[in-house]
Amino acid sequence: MSRRDFSLVIALAFALRWAAIFELAGSDLALVPLGDARGYVDWARGIAAGDWMGSEVFYQAPLYPYLLALCFRVAGDGFLLPRLLQATAGALACGWIGKWTTPMAGVSAGRAAGVLAAVYAPWIWTDGLLQKTSVALALTVLLFALCERLRPDSKPWTAFSIGAIAACLVLTRENAAVLLLPCAWFIARTAGRKKVVLAASGLALLLLPIGFRNQRLGGSFLPTASNVGVNLYIGNGPGADGFYVPLQSGRGHTDYEQEDARTLAEQELGRELTPSEVSAFFGSAACREIAADPSRFAGLLGRKLLLFLNEREYMDAVAFEAYQDESVILGTLGTFFRFGLIFPLAVLGLWRCARRNAFTLLLALGAGLLALSVLPFFVTGRFRMGVVPLLLPFAGAGVASLLEWRREARWKEAALPLSVAAGMAVVAFLPLRSSGDPLATTYTNLASELLRQESYERAEAWATRATEVEVENVDALYNLGLALKFQGRLQDSQRIFGESLKKGEAYAADVWAELGSLYAMQKDPQEARRAIARSLSLDPGNAAANYYLGLLSRQAGELEKAAEAYEIALQRRPRFSQARHNLAHVLLAQGRVADALRHLQDTVDRAPDFLPSLNLLGLLLSTHPDDALRDGPAALHHAERALELSREHDADVHATRAFALAELGRFEEALESLRNARMKGSEPARWDEAASLFRAGRPFRTDPTASPQDR
Repeated sequence: MSRRDFSLVIALAFALRWAAIFELAGSDLALVPLGDARGYVDWARGIAAGDWMGSEVFYQAPLYPYLLALCFRVAGDGFLLPRLLQATAGALACGWIGKWTTPMAGVSAGRAAGVLAAVYAPWIWTDGLLQKTSVALALTVLLFALCERLRPDSKPWTAFSIGAIAACLVLTRENAAVLLLPCAWFIARTAGRKKVVLAASGLALLLLPIGFRNQRLGGSFLPTASNVGVNLYIGNGPGADGFYVPLQSGRGHTDYEQEDARTLAEQELGRELTPSEVSAFFGSAACREIAADPSRFAGLLGRKLLLFLNEREYMDAVAFEAYQDESVILGTLGTFFRFGLIFPLAVLGLWRCARRNAFTLLLALGAGLLALSVLPFFVTGRFRMGVVPLLLPFAGAGVASLLEWRREARWKEAALPLSVAAGMAVVAFLPLRSSGDPLATTYTNLASELLRQESYERAEAWATRATEVEVENVDALYNLGLALKFQGRLQDSQRIFGESLKKGEAYAADVWAELGSLYAMQKDPQEARRAIARSLSLDPGNAAANYYLGLLSRQAGELEKAAEAYEIALQRRPRFSQARHNLAHVLLAQGRVADALRHLQDTVDRAPDFLPSLNLLGLLLSTHPDDALRDGPAALHHAERALELSREHDADVHATRAFALAELGRFEEALESLRNARMKGSEPARWDEAASLFRAGRPFRTDPTASPQDR
């Protein structure tokens, strides 16, 4: 491939990717990260804020959130810079695919492979997502580009770099570890065994520190992440169907998955477990399922293989089809340039490239091993994307073969490979069943995330779109009911929840819990208790029902019952910040201040941006009469973080900061902060008392067992 062709391919890929990103920039699909993307963003923001080491064993491969954190440190926590960088890396990768296809199959094959990579719609889409797949694709291309350039007289750094890039790839996508053996074979064959040692050194240099870090935090040497056993169980457990199936219904987000895995394993074994023990528990459970019914396992593998080879981009949190509807570029290119085209062309190209050289064999082995590495788990479009860069050179060779056969009229010679490729095309376009409409599911997930962000009108709009696409979508109806409830449209919300109950039992316990909440908001506690009791009869551990029961019990002065209900809610959802915060209030009312502080700190550790707990924790740590419980520096830290989150609009947060400053002896600053509080809101009598104390050079103390209104 000439420099001109190389540059043109990169320019085409660059233009399409950047154009698609800017075309979608104003859409909620780009503004609201979903599923794993939200987990990566939250993780990266924590890293960017200074938590570079972390406090737990990595549950997922860690490299992508650290790269994302670097972007956030450079340009703030917006999403445009990482997307543009991903698109740029993807464009360069397209050029390199064309470049190393040329010596394999000729100039025309190199050009075709480069152009196919540039216009392959799912790759363009992937480069615009806040997902590790984009980085994994670029690293895969870089790894094989270095291998293609390796020679017996290559400098030592080339082999060392191959190992380092392989480590980065494994730290981005764990199943890429299957590439290590074929790469080692290729290095030994091409450049000698000494170069294998250099490559191994590059690999160890990056993986060993991660393993020791995980060992220090979790007791086991894990060079990547601890989710392998859980993923194996998800792919082969009792409810496995080839797709992702959450451990508990409705809790498919990574945070829930990690919590649920630990909770379920510890409940079964009756003791606390390390992350590696949790993984081993689920791995063993998966192996028992496989051994108990080998024929079912074989059938599952066959179904996963068909799903893997299918032309559709099977979704996890977001669907390719949703982006096609929002983007002219993706909508146009996605009609033609998809897996259903690439896969048959690659099969055709294998015919042309057979018995070429060691690098061709390396590509074929890599593609096959990556495909096999997915099948024991579950199939999504982004898992399959890892194989695409290795198939594209063969697809380019397939295009070159078609052009040659047409030009030279050698159709008899082409009959067999064309027949095989046509058969693979039939396999790719088999109509396979999947659960739910991808558009409706994406819109429902978007509504759910917008609810979490308290963007209720936007959540209503997307939930409504989901119900229009799929009338029977109970998830969408549930989210629509919540969006209406939080906007104060209680009657409309009650009607939607009623419709949801008629559609099926999928969310019945949650719906009855929300109906109980609606009745309570309408000042009908008796009917509220009936609805909550109905919810608990269906699911005694339902987090929402127990939370609402806690609210009703607390209002009735039944503190023991309220605390018990909140604790049950937290057993199901340990990250349920509102429940833990309210439990802290109950504990304060019972005089259990130390327990309340522990729960508030736990809330802040799990949800660093949860404003109510930040403020209350700052208040208690700065004003408690007991010297042993006060902590001025921590109080000020929490108060200033709360002030940042409230964007300085919350008068109580300004007051809490004033109390923390006074605890540290900074009375002039405390008075200034208290003046800011007076400008933002009401003036409780305690603020006058505090101001007098500050002028006298004394900090403020208050009774922590009083209600929030009294203090």
